Amino acid sequence: MSQKTNNKHKRPETVADKAMTAYKEFISETLYSEYGIPKDIKGSCPKAQWRRGWAHDPRKENFIITQTKVWLHTLDWRDSNSTNPQFLLALVNRIANYLSLYFEKAPKRTHNQTVKLLKQALWNNNMYIQALLVYQSQKRATKKNDTPRKRALRQQQEHKQQASNNYKLAQQIRIEFIEVSTYRKK
Repeated sequence: MSQKTNNKHKRPETVADKAMTAYKEFISETLYSEYGIPKDIKGSCPKAQWRRGWAHDPRKENFIITQTKVWLHTLDWRDSNSTNPQFLLALVNRIANYLSLYFEKAPKRTHNQTVKLLKQALWNNNMYIQALLVYQSQKRATKKNDTPRKRALRQQQEHKQQASNNYKLAQQIRIEFIEVSTYRKK
């Protein structure tokens, strides 16, 4: 009976939670391939303990931020969530909370400062995300100003331009035929 009550209150796993699971695996594998497993970490699954077990190192901080930006940039483009700003913001928030356990080991840094620093680095200072936001806002602005009348006028102008181009091409072909027909064989 206690299992049923636990299942009722358990929050369903979101898409951001699934992506977060993939990120945890990625960052652990990347860190251990780059830095190895330190001897002071003991346990059955040392890869899961790097945030608590590793001593603070600014080079590792920079490496983690860079690799996280790379991971965000390489999300599956076929999934519409990978370019959805709400999804990316939720994911960045989860990543910032996850990484804060390691990053707050820096001297004179609180948990809130650490989370704010990570969000700044992964959201505001991430050129990929900022370019994506600009592109989407421009696309929305263009779509907003595109009324049916404007679309019809634009299509009419395009058809006129295409007809003009076709006429010029036909004239050039006629001129070529005239030149060829006047050419005499010797």
